[in-house]
Amino acid sequence: MDNQYTIRVKENLQSLYQKFIDDGISPALGVCVADMEEDKQLFSFYGGSEQPNGKGTKVTQNTLFHIASVTKIITAILIGILIERGKLSLLDSLKSFFKECPYEEVTIYHLLTHTAGFTVTAGMKTPTTIKEKEELYKLIFAQKREHYAGERLEYFSYYYILLGDIIERLSGMELNEFAKSELFLPLGMNNTFYGAKTARGRELVNFYSQTKGDIIAEVLNDMPLGDAGIMSTAQELVRIGQLILNKGIYNGKRIFSSATAEMLCRECTGGKFDRAPAFFTKGNSIIPDNASMSAVAHHGMTGCILFIDPEYKICAAVTGNGEKMHIPLNYQHLLSAAIPLCEAE
Repeated sequence: MDNQYTIRVKENLQSLYQKFIDDGISPALGVCVADMEEDKQLFSFYGGSEQPNGKGTKVTQNTLFHIASVTKIITAILIGILIERGKLSLLDSLKSFFKECPYEEVTIYHLLTHTAGFTVTAGMKTPTTIKEKEELYKLIFAQKREHYAGERLEYFSYYYILLGDIIERLSGMELNEFAKSELFLPLGMNNTFYGAKTARGRELVNFYSQTKGDIIAEVLNDMPLGDAGIMSTAQELVRIGQLILNKGIYNGKRIFSSATAEMLCRECTGGKFDRAPAFFTKGNSIIPDNASMSAVAHHGMTGCILFIDPEYKICAAVTGNGEKMHIPLNYQHLLSAAIPLCEAE
């Protein structure tokens, strides 16, 4: 790649990301763009603060963000690891784990792809105790579904709480401990945690609501859940992207097989819903126009996203904290400007 062109691309990224802060889209922003070479970044940006006009925690490369539903990528990877160990199949029935589930046809595949047919109903809330989790499951399984499994994609975050429980049952470990041993420690993600307890006393930015004009000091669960709640940094989150790009290897150590890496990113709904087991695929509006057909991504409501393009061998982690960030075209603009770095020398 022409060196002058690389310089122009990076200068454009610097001004673009700063403009997101200046325009009030996200008060705080961290971005890391990387290729397959571990422990190396093609570009990074850390700017802003917890609140507009420089108020609150200032962003550095070590600042923690709540990555919200990007947590689901980690959950799906852990499911993939259990699959390759022969402990699970995408076609295993949910009823084999939860006897109270009345629907035999609902499988692990349907949970991962948000196609099981359940939806949010009155009384449902994110659980903070085991008792509340049990009450949530009762509400889910009591539903009279409007759609059969596989008939329609309707995003339902609580599917991944069920998946988190399944991971704990099959691994014999708490979700956070299994994730730590299988992913966070091997990848050197020492600043990545589940929930409030482990994040206390660390450099953290809370979610900022432009509608309310104030931060929302979310009460993150001390109990790890599979749908949200991980705290991380852009520089650590991007390592998950590099792990996928390197087909399950990081710093010479194989974490999972290349077959699992490919499965996690493979569109698995016949093009109907633009879903892979761990990600949304090219047809989804969060994927940049100039990404390849193999590109995948998953975003979270706090304004975070992990993007991976296996064909162009590039990945990007974006950590934000503004509700305006959680608009598909904003993710597109941020990521499309970074893709040219795939040819950087």
